[in-house]
Formats: sequence, structure tokens, C-alpha cells
Amino acid sequence: MLRRQPTKITLVQDDIAAYDANKLKKDQEKNQQQRADINPYGDPRFNPAGGPRKDTRTKEQRLGLLSRN
Repeated sequence: MLRRQPTKITLVQDDIAAYDANKLKKDQEKNQQQRADINPYGDPRFNPAGGPRKDTRTKEQRLGLLSRN
């Protein structure tokens, strides 16, 4: 019975750095495309990181209690 010896994989620091740089570049391109999909109209007021706007009305205003007086 023949046994196959595992192949050695040797990586040098330059190979690892080149791989990391290439992966970073691809990730940045992918993120740029996703941002373009989220904000297709280029509205500068739209900030997805900011979250939804907070309602500044009081509880009474939201429930309409002030208009009944």
C-alpha cells in the first residue's frame, strides 16, 4: 500500500502581507458598492450610522392630550 506524504506549504512574510493587502482592497470595494446601494441618490442628509431620528414631542403631545383641553 502506498502512502502519500502531505505536501509542505511554506508562506513567507511577503506572501502574507500581499494577501492581506489584496483582501483589504477587495473588502473596501465591496463596502463601497454596498454604501452606493444604500444611498443611491447621494443625499448628504442621509446618514445610516446615525440611526432613525428621535421623536422630540412630549408624551402628552404624542398621545394628543393637549389638543383636547
